[in-house]
Amino acid sequence: MNAEEQVEKALDLFWNHGVADTSYADLVRHTGLSRKALYSVWADKTELVHDTIQLYRGRVLGGIIAFLEPPSFSKLGEFWDVMEASINTPEWIGCYLFRSATGELRDDPVIVATFEEYVLALKNRFKTAMTTAKANGDLPESFDADIAAWQAVSILSLMSAFGGQSGYGPNVKALLDTGRRTCGITP
Repeated sequence: MNAEEQVEKALDLFWNHGVADTSYADLVRHTGLSRKALYSVWADKTELVHDTIQLYRGRVLGGIIAFLEPPSFSKLGEFWDVMEASINTPEWIGCYLFRSATGELRDDPVIVATFEEYVLALKNRFKTAMTTAKANGDLPESFDADIAAWQAVSILSLMSAFGGQSGYGPNVKALLDTGRRTCGITP
């Protein structure tokens, strides 16, 4: 098993059980590495957490942002449709980065920086898509793309919080519909 596969396994543990509730014994069992091998690659659990965040950022978060390219009204609709399809599973437990940045890792500088970078990138993609939709006549001239973009990101954050507590359910469904409306889309 290569290092990326080991980080994937650690990501699975951290995402599903939380970093604090994942012991080195759990990591040894899940990755197949010995404790000594784990320490030789990652001096402490924090380094491994940082690697899992970077893996998650590349595999999941980058894809989420990419759904808003090229910026258009139809891409806004596709974004919410893809989001709903991907989280409408019994296994969904919220966004690993959002949960990490607002939970036990909220003071970790790497987590904080990654969270801020992602939130701003997502907000700016929403704003660009809505501004383009407005310029194309798909949204009214009075539509405030900046406020709506912040609202959309806030809705995603709240969806993640509900996901962490109870998975996909009526509250998350209502928030998805609210996200669509925030972007000027009628569900």
